[in-house]
Amino acid sequence: MRRVMAVLAGVLPAVFGCAQHRSSDDGPQGNDMAVAVPSDAEPIRAAARQARESLDGFIERLSASAPGQSDFSIKVAVHDGEATHYLWLQAVSYEDPHFRGSLGPDAAGINGHAPGERVEVDRSEVEDWMYVQGGKLVGGFSLRAIRDRLAGKAREQFERSMWFAFE
Repeated sequence: MRRVMAVLAGVLPAVFGCAQHRSSDDGPQGNDMAVAVPSDAEPIRAAARQARESLDGFIERLSASAPGQSDFSIKVAVHDGEATHYLWLQAVSYEDPHFRGSLGPDAAGINGHAPGERVEVDRSEVEDWMYVQGGKLVGGFSLRAIRDRLAGKAREQFERSMWFAFE
């Protein structure tokens, strides 16, 4: 997941014209990898709609994963004052109507949050979901939207940075 966020930190500002958020107490080692994506970016809004419409299927897979399925994650909004960051929760579980998971390393530098922090969110707060099956991405609608906006070397770099393949 760290590789995803490192690439997104460099790619998202170019794709969506957004800036990387840095907390005021960042020092040389406080560089966070979380990137704020404008909520008015239509491809991201469409990806969130698609994820929410298919969330029941994700919950079914999460509840009864099959061999070869791994890396179950959901993307949620994490707030830092007035800034909103969209982060993937790791080690996700579901107990109707809530998901629980841990913030990954991309939470470093976000005021009031830290990597490893346990978070509970209502299913209505899920912005995206994903898992890997047989080395291929399932879900990950926002990742696909980002990838679809890239071309040439930027797209190749984005795809190579992932531990899964896009179909």
